[in-house]
Amino acid sequence: MVINQRVKASIEVVRHLAESAGKSPLTTKAFSQVTGLSISYLEVLCAQLRRAGFIDSVRGPGGGYVLSRSAEGINVLEIAQAFSTEKSEGDLPDYMGTDSEEAAPANALFERASIEMRSFLQRIRLSELLVQTESAPSGLVRAKPPSFQRESDRLTPSLD
Repeated sequence: MVINQRVKASIEVVRHLAESAGKSPLTTKAFSQVTGLSISYLEVLCAQLRRAGFIDSVRGPGGGYVLSRSAEGINVLEIAQAFSTEKSEGDLPDYMGTDSEEAAPANALFERASIEMRSFLQRIRLSELLVQTESAPSGLVRAKPPSFQRESDRLTPSLD
């Protein structure tokens, strides 16, 4: 599974709709102001989210988009699959560009990573993203990057 910008943006749109559940529908203009994405790009995303059954459109004055299902009933994998570039769920890409015997270990590694990622995303409910983002100032969950240190730096005493 490929997690590209379109997948990330669609998850963000659905998350915003879940946050505003029970309130008035959100417009693409409001999404644009919150996310910084263009209105035309958001219209394309919303059309695809609507076709996939995640959101509904409300026409007329005060119209916009609303979540079509409860946040508890949507897992992140479902959203990602609606925007994935893979042909099908079981059709994993050949990461080494060949099916040769030499590429088999690397292909098996990436196949397992893809399966693990699917499993992880399937366990995450949209409602869990709402809980995680309540304290985040920007509305996005940003993990602190890990601190990488070379093994030799950790084991060698400083001469300073």
